[in-house]
Amino acid sequence: MSLRSLPSTALAALACAIFATPATAAGWPPRWSPAGDWTLAPAASIQYDVLHADPDGDSLSADGFRRQRLALNLEGPRGLSAKVEYDAVPGAWTDVFVRLRLGGNARLRIGQGKTPMGLEALASHRHLSHLERAPLIGLVPGRALGAEVQWTRDEGTLALAVLDGSLNPERRGAGVFARGTWQWREGGDEGDRLHLGLSAGSERPDGPVRLRGRPDVSGLPLLLADSGNLADLDRIDRIGLEAAWDRGPFNLQAEHLWLRGRRPGDARQADASYLTASWRPTGESRRYRNGIFESAPPAGRWGAVEISLRASRLAVDDAAGVRQSGHSYALAAGWQVVPGLRISAQVGRGDGQGPDTGLIHGLRLHGWF
Repeated sequence: MSLRSLPSTALAALACAIFATPATAAGWPPRWSPAGDWTLAPAASIQYDVLHADPDGDSLSADGFRRQRLALNLEGPRGLSAKVEYDAVPGAWTDVFVRLRLGGNARLRIGQGKTPMGLEALASHRHLSHLERAPLIGLVPGRALGAEVQWTRDEGTLALAVLDGSLNPERRGAGVFARGTWQWREGGDEGDRLHLGLSAGSERPDGPVRLRGRPDVSGLPLLLADSGNLADLDRIDRIGLEAAWDRGPFNLQAEHLWLRGRRPGDARQADASYLTASWRPTGESRRYRNGIFESAPPAGRWGAVEISLRASRLAVDDAAGVRQSGHSYALAAGWQVVPGLRISAQVGRGDGQGPDTGLIHGLRLHGWF
């Protein structure tokens, strides 16, 4: 049986077996050590959304699971690790890889994982300030099979990847991608942090390409801009810029991405950007690891609260070369009650290729371990 055809129930069965096996140490989440230097641990992330919008006097509502992810993580000696994760909602494999330490500050990842491009795209969904990533995500390559080498130092990172194909039945091409980051700190770990990043990539698609973005929610039939199917593209080039500034519980984050799809005789272009401002009145500061930001666990007995405001824009060329564009705004509030449990609410609106979305309301319950 191939990995692509392995049913999700196999992962569930493996997780149940781990839960039923006595762990070497008490506590939660459970961990199992089959050998002295090896550790196996299950992980899960479940999100349930309730959404409502009023586009041009109409009424749209939806509720259901956004994600149902189950994973197994393996850690071994000398920096060896592996991960297998499946999301039952889309019925797709997400991360399936082995990671090796090459010595010094270099690591090699072989298998399927995220393409090294973009700041928000590389952040885990567990650490997002809003219900969804910005519409810019519609221009960023998703997960793909291949090899990636990453070098990490205190002042920055550099990642190079060669990718081709996917474990899921979706359009994917072969490409080369790179991302570099640099950070500046003032006053040690408690001072200001400035993050700058640059990413670039070029790929050859193996089928039609569709570029589109949603107004800060998933699960409602709303679009800001949609290129439709772009056929006969020989190559897609991307360049992304990213910047972030943190000062205690306050932070600003912005990205801009350019895309150019080349085909015989002409080209199709797209670009997108966003700006996010966040504040945590309970005092937590974002964590920073390997060029990516992570949310902090609650510091006090009442949990961690975060308030975020984001403005986004997206523009794409359709098959006829006509420019389609849109923009959106979203205000979100999240309360991490305890580590592993968050309640989020969001209100926003968008205006673009389709009808005016009106106000879009979203509520999410998110649990993970």
